[in-house]
This record gives sequence, C-alpha cells and structure tokens, in this order.
Amino acid sequence: MENNIVVVLELGNSALRCLASRVEGDGKLNVLAYERLDLDKSFMNEGWISAHKYTDLSYKVKEILRLVSNRLNMNGRTIGDVYLTIAGRSMMTQIAVVTSKSDEPVTLTSEKIQSFASSKRKELGISEELPFYVLSFNIDGQLMQKIPKNPSYKALEINYLFIRSKKNFLNDYSSLFSKIPLNNMGLIMGPIAQVQKVLSSTEKRSGVLYLDFGAQQTSMVVVQNNLVKDFVVIPFGGNSLTDDLSKECNLNFDKADTFRLKELCFTSNLEDLNVSEEVGFGDEVIDCRMREIIMFVLDELDEMKIDLKDLRAGIVYSGGVGESKGLDSLLSSMTGLSTRKASISSLLVETSGDKVDALLKDTGVTNIVCSAFFGDQDCSGEEPSSPGLFGRKRSRDKASSDNTNEQQSKKSKGGFLKGLEQWFTE
Repeated sequence: MENNIVVVLELGNSALRCLASRVEGDGKLNVLAYERLDLDKSFMNEGWISAHKYTDLSYKVKEILRLVSNRLNMNGRTIGDVYLTIAGRSMMTQIAVVTSKSDEPVTLTSEKIQSFASSKRKELGISEELPFYVLSFNIDGQLMQKIPKNPSYKALEINYLFIRSKKNFLNDYSSLFSKIPLNNMGLIMGPIAQVQKVLSSTEKRSGVLYLDFGAQQTSMVVVQNNLVKDFVVIPFGGNSLTDDLSKECNLNFDKADTFRLKELCFTSNLEDLNVSEEVGFGDEVIDCRMREIIMFVLDELDEMKIDLKDLRAGIVYSGGVGESKGLDSLLSSMTGLSTRKASISSLLVETSGDKVDALLKDTGVTNIVCSAFFGDQDCSGEEPSSPGLFGRKRSRDKASSDNTNEQQSKKSKGGFLKGLEQWFTE
C-alpha cells in the first residue's frame, strides 16, 4: 500500500474541496482524487462556522471525504491523515523578531528555532497549535532564508511570521472535527504555500505582489529578495461583486454570478463602461467594487511601506475573480504594474483525463493544489511521526494511540513546515 498520499481539505465560503494526491519524483503533483461540494448563498454570506450547526457541516465534510475515499479505494488506497488548508478571515498574521547574543559561539539547532518561536508565541499570546513561518535569519550580520546545518552564532536575529486566529477559531474547528472520525488534522497556511509553488524564482527575487481572490476575502502576499515580507487578508472577494450586482440589477445570486463571469467586464477607462439591456449598469457595478478592493490593496501596501517601484515582477493573481474579463487591464491601470494570472498546470503530472478535468474546471483550486505539496506525505496508514492539530495524535489503532503523556501533549506546527529541517540547506 502506498504511503505517500496527501489528503487536503479546504472549507471555503463558496465550496468544500478535497484533494488526494502525491508528489512524484519529478516534483510534480499526481492527482489521485478530487471532489467539490458547493455551498448555498446563506452559507457563504454568514460564514461556515456560524451558518450551520456543527452536525450539519460535519455531515458535509464526511460526505466529501467519503467521495474521495471511494475513489482511492478503487485503486487500493485509503485516507489516513488529512490536512486542512486555511486562508480566510479567521486568520491573521504577526511578524515578530527574536534576537539572541552570546560572548561565545552557540550552535543554532532546529530545537532552538522551535524554542525561540514557542517563547515568542507565549509572550504574544498566540496558540502553539497554529503554524508559523521563518521569514529570514540574520547570523552575525549575514541575512539568509535558509542556513547551513547547525551553524554557530554570536549574534542572531530570526524574523518570524506567526499565524494568529480570531476569537474561538480553534474551539470552533475542534468542535467541528470532534464529530468526524479522522486520525489527524494537520494545518497548512494556504497563501504561503501558493507563493512557494506559483511564483517563479525570478519573481520571488525581483519583488512581486501575489493576490488570491477568494469568495469573501482577498489574500495578499508580498515577496521580495526571495523572502515573504508580509501577508494580509482583505475582507472583500468575488461574492462582494456578485452581491452588489444582485442588488443593483434585481437578479438572484446565481444568475448575477453567471452574468458577472460571462457577460460583464472590468475596464481601465470609466468612460468605456457598458450598459446592457438585461443587467443595466452591470459593468459599472462590478467595476466600482473591484476598484475599491484594489484601493484596499494599495492602502495595505502603503501600511507595509512597500514602494510599487520595488515590485519589479508586478502582480500575480489567482481565484475566481481572476476569470472576469478585463482584470489585467484594471490592475495595471491602477497600479502601473505588469500582471499575470497564476497557473497550476505546470505543477501537475497530467493536465487532462478523468482525474484532473474536474480540478482544472474549478477556478478556485490554486490554494488546495499548492497546499498539497506541503503535507508530510504520510497518509496511507503507516505510523506517522508527529502529533496532530487540536491535540489529536497521529495513530491508526488503539495500541498505537496509547503512547506516552509527553507525546500526547505535543502540538502540531502545521503541515506547511513538514519538518524542522526545512530551515536548513541540503
């Protein structure tokens, strides 16, 4: 039985998605099964935690996992650990610097990196069940993203990106997944995974703004000199445009969404806005809202003290809004930057066939595909190596679940970090 299958679950505002895959020797993703369950408008607008009782949502999650499991079972595979990829308004980020000085050389080990992070999270009141990311190291005045194995230092500075959650986030997730018989829930920070896989090495080095347009939020990540500089979530997305169109043009939500994608167009020139007989000032409605979202992005860049001239690789974007006509021109006209739409085709082993057709037809899969590269690839029933989110242990049978209290008390860093060795060069 294969022991390198990664299963990723995404609980979005517009749909539940589940992807089972594995990374092949050439570094590309082999899609083994993919399923999507759409959510209704009330669910999208109110948010998935508040819109349904846990039992209702648990049923939906169980159903999508069952569908994926059935596809895997046909080829003798099975679901083990599941990773949850997150990117929504429940999450926030905080950048913090940890410094350490010594008169004598001190060896920097993976345990020290983890210990520094734990102490800082305790100081900041951040749960250790949420993942974190090391933005950079400064060892004796030398700035780097990855470091030699166990280097020594006298002066150390580590720049961390901590993930914070809004009130009751972990309790809500824990209550939900307590009703679902899973062996483990790992956690992956979707936007960070996306910039690692979607951006080219030139873009990361030259400076780039990555925008992921979700249903109810837009995630923005700034990368410069191969380092993630900042990450912010703006509380407006594709549904904001559709809601405006639905109200202004007296259309139901689904019809408004169809018109938005197929009939309407953003424009870089307000004088070119189209007035159609059926949807009235539809172009103007979505154009005004999109301009507002872009202004939010520019305001956030200003808060980050990021000069647009330093983003020499321009803007890379993904998500459902990216399917709308004219977005490239509108982004370019308002920012003065070059733009391109992110593509996941180059990340996949196959780009056609039964297994990938449904995946590629879904405009919102960039997050889940990129996240699949950062699971620990131990999802087929073999004994995993570390504990899981919400205090769950990674074990498949009662005998292995009766491990030591010390093992039970450990917390997961999240699937994104795979292992502490990711911080070190080969």
